[in-house]
This record gives sequence, C-alpha cells and structure tokens, in this order.
Amino acid sequence: ISKHSGGIYGTTPYSVTHPNASRWTRKDPRLYQEYLNEGPEVPVSTAPAGMGRLESYTVIHKGNGKEYRAICIGRLNDSNERFVAICNDDKLMKRLKEEDYLGHEVHVATNDSGLSTFSERVVRSSL
Repeated sequence: ISKHSGGIYGTTPYSVTHPNASRWTRKDPRLYQEYLNEGPEVPVSTAPAGMGRLESYTVIHKGNGKEYRAICIGRLNDSNERFVAICNDDKLMKRLKEEDYLGHEVHVATNDSGLSTFSERVVRSSL
C-alpha cells in the first residue's frame, strides 16, 4: 500500500515570498515521536469476518485506466480490530472513486486461503 503526495515548486526563493519568516527547518522528530508512541495500539485481525467500517482505501487501475482492485483498511464493528481487505467488484470500485466512502460500513470475509475481501453491506428483506 502506498500514499501519494503532490508538491508545488517554483524558482522564487522562499525568502522573497516569505520576507518575515526565518529559514524553514524541520522539527526534530524526537520532539513528537514520544507523543506518537503513546497512542493506542490497535490489534489487527488476521482473518476478519463480519461488518466493519472503512478507515482508508485506494483503487488501483490497469494500464488502460480501468479499475483493477480496491484495497481498504478498516475496523471490525464487533472487536474494533483493524483489517486489510481487497475488492474486485467493478460497481463498488467505481463508487469508491465517485463518493467519499470513509466510515462506510462494509461486509468483510476471509476465505480458506486467508484472502480477505470486502463488499457492500447487503440488507435483505424479511418478506
């Protein structure tokens, strides 16, 4: 899984665009690493099953621009464990791109080979 970033670059020196600022320097990571380490550890499910909510996701494309696979990270509703799962459903992948699915509830299942997948929650009528 990867993250992408963007940058805006120019040829005008920082001191020209920010005359009252001192030279930019990065904060020493030791100043905030302890705070990050104190955060809660979230257990990870190795065989997630049941309903969960998406925390992050991405859609991977083939060379022709067609959706190939979606990968998500989420939390199971019952145990609050984190999970990683994939989806190959064309319709769902298109919706993931068109709508904000963060926090959306999905169904997660793991097969006998250990492959975890996610799909839309299906509500069945009792009629």
